[in-house]
Amino acid sequence: MWCGQFSNREQPAADKLQKHSGLLCADLDELGPELETVREKLKTSCHLSSLFLSPSGIGLKAVFRVPADGAKHPGSFRAVEKHVRELTGVPVDQKCKDPARLCFMSYDAEIYVNENAREIESLPEPEKPRPALESSSEVNLSERQRIATEVLGNIDWTSETSGYPVCPGKHLHTTGDGVRDCKIELDGVPTVHCFHNHCRGILEGVNHELRSRIGKAEFVQTPSDQAQPRNSEPGFELPAAPEPYVPPPLDLLPGALQDYVHAAAESLNVDISFILLPLLSALGSAIGNSRSILLKDNFIQPPVIWTGIVGRSGSRKSPSLNAACLPVMEYEHELVGQNKIALEIYQDELLTWEQTKKSHRGAKPQPPVLLTCLVDDLTMASLAEKIETNPRGLLVCKDELAHWFAAMDQFHDAKGIDVNRWLSLHTGVFLAVDRKAHKESFRLWFPRVCIAGGIQPMILARVLTADFFERGLPARFLFAAPPGRKDRWSENTISSGLTAALLKLFNALYELEPERKNEKIQPKLLCLDPDAKAIFVRYYNACGDAAIEGDERAEASWSKLSGYAARLALVGQLVRDSNSKLGTGEVMQSSCELAKWFGAEAIRIYATFTETPERREQRRLIEFIASRGGHVRIRDLMQSYTPLKNKRDKAETYLNALVKARYGEWESVPTTARGGKPTREFLLLRPSTSTKPYHLRGKTGGIVDVDGSITQKITPSREPNTEAETLAGDKLGVARL
Repeated sequence: MWCGQFSNREQPAADKLQKHSGLLCADLDELGPELETVREKLKTSCHLSSLFLSPSGIGLKAVFRVPADGAKHPGSFRAVEKHVRELTGVPVDQKCKDPARLCFMSYDAEIYVNENAREIESLPEPEKPRPALESSSEVNLSERQRIATEVLGNIDWTSETSGYPVCPGKHLHTTGDGVRDCKIELDGVPTVHCFHNHCRGILEGVNHELRSRIGKAEFVQTPSDQAQPRNSEPGFELPAAPEPYVPPPLDLLPGALQDYVHAAAESLNVDISFILLPLLSALGSAIGNSRSILLKDNFIQPPVIWTGIVGRSGSRKSPSLNAACLPVMEYEHELVGQNKIALEIYQDELLTWEQTKKSHRGAKPQPPVLLTCLVDDLTMASLAEKIETNPRGLLVCKDELAHWFAAMDQFHDAKGIDVNRWLSLHTGVFLAVDRKAHKESFRLWFPRVCIAGGIQPMILARVLTADFFERGLPARFLFAAPPGRKDRWSENTISSGLTAALLKLFNALYELEPERKNEKIQPKLLCLDPDAKAIFVRYYNACGDAAIEGDERAEASWSKLSGYAARLALVGQLVRDSNSKLGTGEVMQSSCELAKWFGAEAIRIYATFTETPERREQRRLIEFIASRGGHVRIRDLMQSYTPLKNKRDKAETYLNALVKARYGEWESVPTTARGGKPTREFLLLRPSTSTKPYHLRGKTGGIVDVDGSITQKITPSREPNTEAETLAGDKLGVARL
């Protein structure tokens, strides 16, 4: 028993605790292939006293230093549970709440011991949730039951306010299931509880959706709400619900860059977003501190762009990063050569100085400043040093962004300070870093650090902790998570002409100079012409509408995307003409369209974090159908869609479910060119020849929306042919997935 000495173990054993040891053992069960990753993340904790394999060999036992007070043990467990979840995303066995719980020892040749572990602060008992409605509000229990049934499926109601559904995370349970393991309570704050522990993550998402839908259904509009008109500007309707994935629009880029994006994507057999996103970050880093965009007095946006491409292992994220960031790597190679020459000159001068008589020596030669534009593994202190010596700007390029997220606060005790500093870097105005050990202080104006990286979907869901969301860190990233593709050999390559054009464009950006006034360096400002300003204002107001209508995560995303549209416009204007002094309406329109795509994609990605297995299956089926041009036959699913391989009845059932949800319809088609007995084919109602998101099509504000030379697109079966079909599709969205 790790927690202390007991007089005996008769229940309740906690009452027999004589002296608390100041230790708490947390069990992390059934980690499987993630075990080593979790082990390394736990080792970064300054509160961890020891860590070793559990007797099963597939879990870990983590012993933490806690207050040596039996009365604080429940709070210590809450603190350890929260700490472990933030570090690893893995739940702690709830049985560890019992201070008298026995722990079986096991042999582990790689046991970790930290004799200097620091005590974790106990957490108070959380307040019980108060009723969501005022006492004067009427609760419509039948409506709550209806919404709960839509979210959870069949529920065995035992009263108007409680019942027993099938747990949406049942597939994660590690022990036998009982018919009453999962319970829903509708009085007060609607909540789904489950006896099991491993389904907690899914239940958190289900509870969020349940409360959100019930809250919206019971919301009564006040006069002040009614007095505020909604933005009705044409061309800027923002999505109310996430859409199935479609590739991003490329109108922001000039033709040469669009061609490069397509060529690189086709050569690697990846979605164009895998090239576009890191390319945007690379372009932002090349502009660096030479330019910012002025929207109005004291409202300035820098070209700081953080992007993350989301795909499973083996989805060619790293080659995509290399292709998109090629010019930055080439420039870094050039700087390495310059550093080598400078270092050789310094060494020669130092040698000459040392061989000269002291009476004839001058000042001692100083080491050269090492130039760089590309960084990877840096602490905040060393990053500040790099920014000071390379004020132009840096690109952080990481094959695995999980390491970047996990490294927060790893090298000091002040929790949250790294996040705050990175948020300052994203703002791009000022950064302050003090190194007490080295007695150094950095005060950096107009810091420019862009980020490009890749990450796996499950890891992204785990590392984006509630704390990160509360601080607004995920909203600073532009993510894209296209459906996976089969790896297929291709002879496609990027032509030397396209590569040369890309390098030439980047060279023009690197040659841009900032403004220098009285030995101070600051960015020159790109202003907006009247058309660009009017378009941005409409988009800004539309983002405000979308933010207030969404949940907390959507609100944070849309709030930051208003500024991102300006940052994208700055990049788009300078890649078209590096000598531009004014942002045009055409470029601003394209940047707003792309920013809206990023907003819809963020909502879609966040929705997948909490989706049930049934919704996940339906979403993946729709993505598969879309990848085949928006139409399939039952035979196609039986032959090419792995989950339904050789399962005719199940394939037909799944397609019928999509028809019922108005995602598509059945259509009779001939089996041969001459006719023959017709067969049925399922047609999606959403596809279009446009590569733009569904909610943006036909609303380009003067920008022509055509396929042109674009090769990566969804070919339609047909557009919805009635207004009712269109409205039904808009209403359903991915919320039905």
